[in-house]
Formats: sequence, C-alpha cells, structure tokens
Amino acid sequence: MKKIRDIAIFLCTFYIFTSCNKQTEIAPNLLDIRQVSNLAVLECYYHNLVELKNASGLKQWIDYESKVKLGIDVSLVEIKVNNTKITVSIPSAQIIGESVIMIPSIDVLTEQPGFFEGFFKAPITNENQITAVSEAKRNCKETIQENQLLMRNAQTRAMKIIENYVQQISEMSGKQYHIEWNFIK
Repeated sequence: MKKIRDIAIFLCTFYIFTSCNKQTEIAPNLLDIRQVSNLAVLECYYHNLVELKNASGLKQWIDYESKVKLGIDVSLVEIKVNNTKITVSIPSAQIIGESVIMIPSIDVLTEQPGFFEGFFKAPITNENQITAVSEAKRNCKETIQENQLLMRNAQTRAMKIIENYVQQISEMSGKQYHIEWNFIK
C-alpha cells in the first residue's frame, strides 16, 4: 500500500510541476522509468524444512521461515523513444538483496534412536543456529530462483508499473505512447 501511495505522490508531483509549463514537451525518460521500477518489488515469505546431520551423526530437521524480495535490476533497464513508440528492454526478475531468515521461526527437530525412537525438539545451540541459517539461505535462494511463476510475477509487476507511468505521461502530454518490450536474458 505504501508503494502505491509513493507512486501516486510521485505522479501527482510530476503532474503539478510539468502542468505549469506548457512549452516543455513531456516524454518518458530512462531516469524516471528506473525510479518507478525501483518500487516494483515483490516480497515473498517462504517456509521450509532443511535436513542436516549433527556432530554425532543424528539427523536434524530445521524448520524455518524467510522473507525474500524479488524484482528487476533497474540498472539494466533501457528505453528508446521514437515518436510515440517506446522500446523498453527489461531484465528477468531476480532476488534483490539477501533473503532474511527469521530466527524466532527456527525449530530444530532431532531423531532419537534407541528404545524411545522418534523425534524430539532439540535445544537450539549456536552451532545449530549458524548451520540452520546458512543452509536455509542456500536452500531458499535455490528454490525461489527455480520458481519460474514467481519470477514471472515479479517481472510482470515491474512491467505494469512502467506501463502505468507511460500511461500517465500519455494523458499529460496528449500523445498516445505504445510500449514494445524486449526481454534481456
């Protein structure tokens, strides 16, 4: 909701300052598109189990949650304006920054061989926590990067924000711009 508010404030401010000067031609530009694209971040929550072996050879399952931000690398976005045709080159979505493992959400289960075979909740030691966080980050990153639907949703979100920006420029300038997309691999 905050991002939508920020976009609305940006567009209103842009409209106010550009509507006073009728001689200036309004056209989409790379800097504005990059700034607007920065707002197109998809935040995901991820929950999973990681299996490890502890020092004594017992299996441990670490249950965790993480928060991941997906978006596009705005430094790779390029635009070319030719009259009313705008060609936007946009990269695929990727993980932005590091995934955040939420430490209070980590539980460690350890198998208990012998007479009372089963699982019990093990105390979380510093070693468990360090191992859990590093393994969880690796696992989370691999799983998210393989999820093509999630990555496509993040890229589509960025595209819609750019389209809205161009539509606003079209309305303010009276020119009807058309976007052609090029996808950078």
